[in-house]
Amino acid sequence: MDLAGVRAYYKVDPVAKLVFDHLGTFVTNMSTTKVDQLSWRLSSEQDAPDRWQIIRFFRKLEQLGCGWLIEGRRGKKTRFSWSAGLVDVSHAAMGQDVKIGPAPGLQDSEAEDDVGNPRQVSLAEHPYLLRKDLQVRLRLPEDLTRIEAGRLAAFIQTLPLGVGETAPTAKSSAGGAGAEIDGRA
Repeated sequence: MDLAGVRAYYKVDPVAKLVFDHLGTFVTNMSTTKVDQLSWRLSSEQDAPDRWQIIRFFRKLEQLGCGWLIEGRRGKKTRFSWSAGLVDVSHAAMGQDVKIGPAPGLQDSEAEDDVGNPRQVSLAEHPYLLRKDLQVRLRLPEDLTRIEAGRLAAFIQTLPLGVGETAPTAKSSAGGAGAEIDGRA
């Protein structure tokens, strides 16, 4: 990361100053920042930046090695995936002497997003008792959406079955109670 470049950007660009000042108020580092959410949070500020100014800000941060701008596709929002702690980067931009740590969820092995940019996904482990004598563990993204959960459930229904068993339908009825894969009951 080009720390000198980040500090210079803060000093010369009013949008960068506003965004860094806002992000610097956060208590917790996050792995991603959604452009639309940040735009909404800044909308009450005097001279609030528009969406395109925020995207320009994140493109500059990408050039400075702070992370990757991921353009929204297939229903996903445009977002910035941090390679370092956003609070740490913001405080450093403001001139504070801070140790810049990695963004939450960063591990040695990097995933790639749908446009080929390296990024990290924070995973949570979910143990599940499948049978009396068998517990399985699923490692799923912490920000798993209902749509992704539905797709995963539909995939599991396609897996091989034991002899004489039939696959349940996406909308099944168990004991009269309806259950749908997409999370709506």
